[in-house]
Amino acid sequence: MKKLAFFMATGVVALMAASCGGNVQQNASGEQSQETVEQNDTTGAQALLEAADKGDAEAQLAYARLAQTTAMTDGPNYVTSEKYLKMAAEQGNSDAMWELAIMYMMGYDGVGKNGDEAFKWAQQSADKDNPIGIYALAACFDSGIGTAEDEAKEDELFKKAFEALSKIENPNVQQLRYLAHCYADGDGVAEDEAKAAELYRKAAEQGDAASQARLGDCYREGEGVAKDMTEATKWYDMAAKQGFPVDKQYCSKK
Repeated sequence: MKKLAFFMATGVVALMAASCGGNVQQNASGEQSQETVEQNDTTGAQALLEAADKGDAEAQLAYARLAQTTAMTDGPNYVTSEKYLKMAAEQGNSDAMWELAIMYMMGYDGVGKNGDEAFKWAQQSADKDNPIGIYALAACFDSGIGTAEDEAKEDELFKKAFEALSKIENPNVQQLRYLAHCYADGDGVAEDEAKAAELYRKAAEQGDAASQARLGDCYREGEGVAKDMTEATKWYDMAAKQGFPVDKQYCSKK
C-alpha cells in the first residue's frame, strides 16, 4: 500500500486538493479563466461556472479544481469538485479522469473511497495516453485499488508514465508534480531526492498547493535539501492557505 501512503503525503486532487493571497494555481493548467479567479474576481468565477454548466469540459475541469481551494466561499468543497470532474470526464477529458480516479482512491470530505471507480477512471485516462493517468493506473496495480496487485504491470506503467512526463517540453504544475513523484519514489526511474525537490519547488513557486506541501515535507525531513523547519513551515503555510490538508503542527502558530 506504499503508493496510497505517498498520495496521502503529497495530497492529490491531489489529488488535487491551491499560494498566499488568494492564488489558486494549485491545480491550474494555465487556463486564463482560472488566472482571473486567482485575483479573487468573483465575476470570473461566475463566468467559469456558467461555462461549465453549459457543457464546456475545460471550464468544468477548471471549476472542479477551483472548488478544492479556499478561493470559493464554501471551499474547499469536494462534492462540488466531484460533480464537475465527472461532467468533464464523461465528455472525454483525460485530466478530469485521472483527478477523479485519485479522488476516489483517497476519499475526501463528502466523497468516499471507491476502488472500482478509481480504477475505471485511471484506466480510461491511461487509455488516452495521459501520463498522469498512466501513473494513477500504476498506483492502482501497486496498491490493489479496484484490481489485483500486479508488480510487473505496476513497474511497466510507472516506467511508461515517467518516460512520457520527462518528454514534455513545457510541463504544467500537475505534470511537474508527478514527475517529482517519480523521482521521489523511484517510479520508472532511479530515486533522486534532490531532483524531486527541485521539481516540487518549480511547481510550488507557480502556486501548486500539493507541491508546496510536499516541498514542506522535503525541508522537514531533509529529503533532497538540508533540513530547515523555517522553510518547511513557510511552504506548509502557503498550502494551508489554499485549503490543502496540512498537519497544523507544522504550520505557523497564529
